[in-house]
Amino acid sequence: MNSPAELRGRQLVKLKQAQRQLSLLSAQAQQQAAAARREEAEGLRASARRTLDCAVLQPETGLSRSLLFDRLRVLAVARAHALEAGHAAGDLDADAAQCEAEEAQQRQRAALQFRKQKKLEHWHHRQRREASRRRELRLYTQQLDELTCRRRSLR
Repeated sequence: MNSPAELRGRQLVKLKQAQRQLSLLSAQAQQQAAAARREEAEGLRASARRTLDCAVLQPETGLSRSLLFDRLRVLAVARAHALEAGHAAGDLDADAAQCEAEEAQQRQRAALQFRKQKKLEHWHHRQRREASRRRELRLYTQQLDELTCRRRSLR
């Protein structure tokens, strides 16, 4: 028959297994989020580079003052957009680094849960072995008592 301690031991082992699985799933989700943020940051940087490459002011003759100012305004807007995209990419990189740190923390938590699970399994196995040894010893002493009682009754 299973004792309450054995049942709790099994429940604790299952709990640690579940906690480990949750930590690993969370770490995987953080890793995917970090990769997505890094990819988005690279896309923003590439877009900013393309915008700046297209917004180069070419010397032209015969431009009126208003056309020149319009082209300069377009160039300034493009540069501002590129700068803003660079800042957004930097923020995404910071988020990705935070996600990677969280991933590392979740993996450490999963490793800790695994160690705790193994300790519980070891303790549980040792307790069963000790209970089995005590049971065998008790049966052996009962058999010895029965043998000594039979011999006395024969006399």
